[in-house]
Amino acid sequence: MGETTSAGETLTLGEPSNPRAVPWDCRPEGAVLPDEPPLPRPLIVYAMIHCWGIVVLGSLSNGVALWCVVTCNKTRVAVKLLLHTVFLPVLLICLTTRPLYGLYLLTLYYCDPRFIPDPLGAVALYSYSFLAQMELAAIAVIAVVRAVAVWSRQRYELKLKTAIAIVVCLILYTLATCIASGLFKPLIQGRMKDEALSWTFNFVYFFLNVMLPCIITASSYAAMMLAVRLNKRRLGQRVQQGQGGSVVDQATRAMLALFISSLIFGLPHAIYHVLGMQPLNVSISFHMVFHIHFVVDPVVFVWFNKNYRERVLGVITGLLKRIYTSSSKQANPSIPLAESPSTSSDTNKGDTSKSDAGSV
Repeated sequence: MGETTSAGETLTLGEPSNPRAVPWDCRPEGAVLPDEPPLPRPLIVYAMIHCWGIVVLGSLSNGVALWCVVTCNKTRVAVKLLLHTVFLPVLLICLTTRPLYGLYLLTLYYCDPRFIPDPLGAVALYSYSFLAQMELAAIAVIAVVRAVAVWSRQRYELKLKTAIAIVVCLILYTLATCIASGLFKPLIQGRMKDEALSWTFNFVYFFLNVMLPCIITASSYAAMMLAVRLNKRRLGQRVQQGQGGSVVDQATRAMLALFISSLIFGLPHAIYHVLGMQPLNVSISFHMVFHIHFVVDPVVFVWFNKNYRERVLGVITGLLKRIYTSSSKQANPSIPLAESPSTSSDTNKGDTSKSDAGSV
């Protein structure tokens, strides 16, 4: 039977013991689900390439973002803790559930569910739901915190106890919604043959977990932009007061870039889910767009923070120099030349005289 995740994708699992017991028909034009158009094979191939690209680039970009946050001495511990709730879930998504989603796409391509057995599919389903929902909720919460900081007349500092409380609430809320989805949704769909009730459940669930975070993020972003326009002089004075004010401004720019990226790729995904069940080809297409933010969000976050950007570029430049130096040595190995004792002695005297001259 078909099952849809609460944060984003459709996993259709069959009986691994019987390769022919698949919930779709295998035709030359592609897999066909009941009452749906054929799923084109080129779409599946592109989705697989896209999926593994997200695995590689998403793991790398979110790992770099976490490295910047953890190793930055200018970022407070409370802020680091909140930022972990954004980038760590996405890193886990890219390392664990995306490869399993790639196996699911193989089941569609070959019409063989043995690529992803039912227990493994269930783990991927609920793990992705939990991590994706937590990331969306964390972005919305951070947007509210940043809006409060920008509107504050005095310099706002997030306390560590407050950050811990926020993280705990995020985990409990996300866990509760995932459990509710796992318990009540099959009950409604299986025992109550009421399509209106099922649609209402889907609408409320996805609105609270997908659409509402986007609305909160957009409202907070609009509030921050309004505050910046109304308080340009005050913010400019903060920047001129010293290094602390400059760091706050960079953090605000980085978070604004993160919010914009999240809204661009997340809003169509939210609208898709609120509209109700759609054909599988539409689901795959919308989620390919949504998954792009797994890569773009950490990239824009690092790029719009000057401190993070300079550190990352410095590391990349250092690695390129090392690679170039090692390749140059391999291409042009130095050949030592034997020198006579007199020549070596004369050379040492010349170096000594030059050193003495330089010291004068």
